[in-house]
Amino acid sequence: MEEENQQYMDTKLKCIIEPMVAQLLIERPEDVPTFMVNWLRKKFNLADSGDTSDPGSDSSDDDWKESEMPVVPKGKDRFKARHSVSAEAYGAWNKKENFEPRVIPKTEEQKQRIKEKLKTSFIFSSLDNKELEIVINAMEEKKFAKNDPVVKQGDEGEELYVVDSGTLSCHRKLVKILHDLIDH
Repeated sequence: MEEENQQYMDTKLKCIIEPMVAQLLIERPEDVPTFMVNWLRKKFNLADSGDTSDPGSDSSDDDWKESEMPVVPKGKDRFKARHSVSAEAYGAWNKKENFEPRVIPKTEEQKQRIKEKLKTSFIFSSLDNKELEIVINAMEEKKFAKNDPVVKQGDEGEELYVVDSGTLSCHRKLVKILHDLIDH
């Protein structure tokens, strides 16, 4: 039952609730229920029918058809993580060559520190020793001072960081995300 509820939430409610809550957080109306009703009417071009019947009763089931449910384009769903990464196509115009991993020189002590950190990560847990050595050799040490930005929201993610020492804080600017969601 819990899985069915989650599926229903993901396929039927999320595309309605998330933008409505985002708008609520931006406008912060005093009368939340009225705001929600008006938002739904405006969003779905529904007239005020004055119908006071119980929304859960069978009499209203015929009035609301599944085909009237909104469809949110995938590009608009900003709260979900990427589900897949596509592979590069190869052909006469893009020949596949043998993989030559990069090697960044390191001391044995550096290699051992990196190996110990990687062993604690589920991402690297299934690698055998040879594969782990390739990853370790390709890693490059970068040092950051306190409060230096490591990544910025909106930048392409092209690197993976492993924190050897210190603390890294990650924050998302929710206001920008909410405005982008509403504006598009």
